[in-house]
Amino acid sequence: MPERLQALTSPSSSPKPKNENPLTQFVSKVLDTTGAAVGTALILPLRMVPLFPRWKWGTRFIAHYLRLIAGPSAWVYLLVAGLIIGFTSTFFTFRFLPFRLYTQPLLIDELLASVGFALYRILVPILATILIAARCGAAVTADVGVKRYGGQTDALSTMGLSSHAYLLTPILLAFATATPLLEWLAFAAAKATSLLTFLSSHPQIGAHFWDQHFHARISANHSDAFWPEGWQWVLSKNLLCGIGTAAIAYYKGFREKNSASDVSSSVTSTVLWATLYVLTVHFAIALFEF
Repeated sequence: MPERLQALTSPSSSPKPKNENPLTQFVSKVLDTTGAAVGTALILPLRMVPLFPRWKWGTRFIAHYLRLIAGPSAWVYLLVAGLIIGFTSTFFTFRFLPFRLYTQPLLIDELLASVGFALYRILVPILATILIAARCGAAVTADVGVKRYGGQTDALSTMGLSSHAYLLTPILLAFATATPLLEWLAFAAAKATSLLTFLSSHPQIGAHFWDQHFHARISANHSDAFWPEGWQWVLSKNLLCGIGTAAIAYYKGFREKNSASDVSSSVTSTVLWATLYVLTVHFAIALFEF
């Protein structure tokens, strides 16, 4: 009978009324997106548990994303950033000191302590995590987006395998491992550059004076303490920024891709939202850290 041959539509796929208020549509979309983001964030720690169907392939994916995130180019990228921030913070602190001839002999030890504290707790963590969010987040989004566009994620589903297990979990673990390492490399480069910059402008003082006062606020007894003071805050910022960047990069790349321009758009979107997320994390933690 012709009357039986009617398309079945689910309530969720029924068209919305044409006269619905645009503001109502926007608010509804924002609430739906926010609810999905909150739900994803709540279950994100569970996604980090490496429950791979095949550990051989799970470790391969982890190694792949570790190379993508913390490969040699990332090392050079963060080392150069550390060199720049170490030079600028030390050179311009002493270069533009008011009444330098009179105040520098009185404040030189406090200035060095402030430079060391700022580099360790504020400047290098912010700069490093922003650069990681931009560079590594874009690389991961492009990788996942190409897999999505090329049908590789559909192939995993066809074989009964979860894309979260072989993509999201390795990405989260790789970012959680690589972000503190890359930030430490940037700080090591900043510290070395700060020393060389100080010695070039104050050759008569020496490296021991710099070492003694540069670490004064980082650790009360830096020669014996293995963990510097405040390392919990630095590590928490690194992990939160790294894991959040991993989630943004994965979900932006995993969205449906119908053309190469969709992959390009997802990379741009990842850079924008990941850097904004990193800045928000540092701002929120600073309210409690200091």
